[in-house]
Amino acid sequence: MDTLRSLVTTSTLMMLLAAAVAGQELGWNDLVARPELRPGTATMLAALAFQSGARVEAGDTVNVLELNPGEVVVQTLDGALVFGASPTDTDVLDVARRAWALLSPEQRALTQSALRGRPDLWPYRVALVRGASFSNGTELPRGLELVFLRYQGNRLELVHDNGIFVMEPEETDLMQRARAVLAANAAAGPAGESNTSTSASMGAATGDPSARNEGARLAQGVADQDGVERDQPARRGTRGRLFEELDGRLIHAATGEPAQLDAGEDRLIAFYFSAGWCGPCRKFSPKLVEFYERVKADHPELEIVFVSADKSEQEMRDYIEHTGFPWLAVPFGRNGELPLVNSYPRKGIPHLLVLDQHGTVVADTVRNGVYIGADAALASLTQVLDRPLAR
Repeated sequence: MDTLRSLVTTSTLMMLLAAAVAGQELGWNDLVARPELRPGTATMLAALAFQSGARVEAGDTVNVLELNPGEVVVQTLDGALVFGASPTDTDVLDVARRAWALLSPEQRALTQSALRGRPDLWPYRVALVRGASFSNGTELPRGLELVFLRYQGNRLELVHDNGIFVMEPEETDLMQRARAVLAANAAAGPAGESNTSTSASMGAATGDPSARNEGARLAQGVADQDGVERDQPARRGTRGRLFEELDGRLIHAATGEPAQLDAGEDRLIAFYFSAGWCGPCRKFSPKLVEFYERVKADHPELEIVFVSADKSEQEMRDYIEHTGFPWLAVPFGRNGELPLVNSYPRKGIPHLLVLDQHGTVVADTVRNGVYIGADAALASLTQVLDRPLAR
């Protein structure tokens, strides 16, 4: 009971804090408490000189690194100088206030903590709002897009060119893209009809130059703080981020012709890692084919994608033909183009990994780091499909 009371109290305090901030003009302490509200860049309002001889001039644009009571830590755009300044020496607060004024109540209430529990708002990619350097010598430039895998604690796990990078959310435009999804959903409405009253908050979230008023353009100080061109946000009922990863990377297993996975809400995609040379795979595959043909009519939300571990394209084709796979497949040699799917651990084959359209695991052959077998994963999937009102 004490634990439950503690959880309720913490949740209530978070909601009260968000509501309190939503109903008033932003103050400096609000920005300190909620880093996701700070702009990525700001303009110096005063010139500063340093003992090293370096100078920054009024009007210079700087990266915003950290906000503390009575101080803002900034960096010159070339990365050469990091220094603390008085909040009044920059326009950080003014920029944040202009963007805040255009956010909807739902966008204002979206904290980083809340976003961690909303994978439906996670984009497939995020862009860096400033350059980043790593101890191994890797340099990532401002504006670079990386695939967003998941949260790792309070930080983000990102991938680029097969390299994994763990970064702070504020180093990316994750929050701006999540707010854009909220704005797009509100604009679409329950029936997908446009709602023009949300155009300002859409502009605040995305920095869309087609926003209808000057306020929306001012909001680019936070929403488009990195100056990066962004795709239009996904609207309600459109594909989740897993569909973006699969776009243009699927074929019909039986024919080899290009295939498009139909998008929709509450989709389940089962990735079947298998190979013809694998004895346990040849034993399990007929079970999976029988299962698929038996449930597909009643569960059109389910699709299976074969990911081959065969040693050649011809061996892959022979395996498909011999077993009669009736589903989709990843073309031979292109498995590495699926960073989100490949980020989940595998301990061997056959392996069945079931994800929803947002990349959340529904069933898996690996549980708590232990290989439990494809039959166990299939049993878990069966239970999910058999649940009343499920999907």
